[in-house]
Amino acid sequence: MTHRDILKEFLVLGYTPGLRKTGLRDISLSDYTIVRITYNGWNVINLLNGTNIFIPWELTDIFESLNTWGGDRLYRLSREGIDKIDKEIYYLLSLTTYIWRTDGKEMFLNCLAKICSLGTSEFREWYLDEFEKRLSPIEFNSLDKYKKL
Repeated sequence: MTHRDILKEFLVLGYTPGLRKTGLRDISLSDYTIVRITYNGWNVINLLNGTNIFIPWELTDIFESLNTWGGDRLYRLSREGIDKIDKEIYYLLSLTTYIWRTDGKEMFLNCLAKICSLGTSEFREWYLDEFEKRLSPIEFNSLDKYKKL
């Protein structure tokens, strides 16, 4: 069984979109980095240089729900020899886990760096092929650069 198989099982058997939060919530990750949780998603903001990484609500909702439903099954799977889509699934799941842990702030940033390195395009293409639904990309914004991951 792969990460993709467990995610597919969850999406077919157990997933219904959750309720979006209407207020704002800021979570401090380090001295000058916060995650602002909004109705539209999570915005990881570096307060020193103004860069931010926006993670759309659809992704956070799917992976927070997946973590509740069967995250333990995914974490028990070996990460050796897995393909890019399974890696993307693993790191997106980990990202939504570490944000809520008081000892997980550094791991959150490490997962986010891995996701930025890998991107999410292959996962989003697989999701579109399997479920005929389009997911928005993670977006990186700086003063001189905009990139969809």
